Amino acid sequence: SSCCERAAREARGPGRRMGCLADLVGDTLLSHEGEVATDKVDAEVVFLYFSGAWCGPCQGFTPMLVEWYERLTKAGKSIEVIFVSSDYRQNEFDAYYKKMPWLALPFSEREIKAKLSNKLKVRGIPTLAISNQNGEVYDMMGRGIITSDPDGENFPWLPPTTSEALGEEFVRNDGTKVTREELEGKYIALYFSAHWCGPCRSFTEPVLKPVYLQALADDKPWEIIFVSSDQSKEEFDNYFAEMPWVAVPFEDRARKELLSTRFGVRGIPTLIMLDQDLNVVNKACTNAVMRDPTAANFPW
Repeated sequence: SSCCERAAREARGPGRRMGCLADLVGDTLLSHEGEVATDKVDAEVVFLYFSGAWCGPCQGFTPMLVEWYERLTKAGKSIEVIFVSSDYRQNEFDAYYKKMPWLALPFSEREIKAKLSNKLKVRGIPTLAISNQNGEVYDMMGRGIITSDPDGENFPWLPPTTSEALGEEFVRNDGTKVTREELEGKYIALYFSAHWCGPCRSFTEPVLKPVYLQALADDKPWEIIFVSSDQSKEEFDNYFAEMPWVAVPFEDRARKELLSTRFGVRGIPTLIMLDQDLNVVNKACTNAVMRDPTAANFPW
């Protein structure tokens, strides 16, 4: 049986299966001493490092990652890195891997590499994905922590919950504050938008605003939270002036970034509907709203 099946039996007992690292990278990894069974990797946090020797930014980032990894492991942090190569030839892989003190997916496992890149939607290198020891990837933006957390104080770098990312206070366009408590029991639509974006302006005033007001008139329990990608406070104020809902304060750029990352926002306008317990109802409901001017299909 595979290491995954064995790990599942040991962890959950017969007949119950949990995820594990081998689901992502196969049963066998490479170290500088030889092959290593994936189920022997007992680090609490496992980084998947997508990189290649031919890639200039990778060549710049790898030494930084090596230094960071060695500093944290020396300090007793339970981390491991697995190099997932985008090299074209075995000898290129061998020469590049010599510079790395961690594990690697064997270069010959091209099919596993392709499936993993596809599963995690890796669009470019270097990419540093963060996984737990069960192979559950919870952050694709691991590169940032090398500089933002040089000593690993935020280990194990768990992403914020939706509740944490949302924050506790919002503003109206007249400057009044609205607390999270006041939004309890309501559906929440996160509206990622900006004044400089033509499609956003075409959606905000002509489409979203009348639907919002109609739904409220029909006693639909909801609120929209504007999450701005405007480039200045002045642009934000001018755009927000036409919105009857609440917003994340423009000054709170960190919260905007958290929300964009939490929901994987890649473009605007994006409208994401959450239920009263902050579970996602619809991650892309701009089209649904456009097709439903009377809000008959709320919450889409």
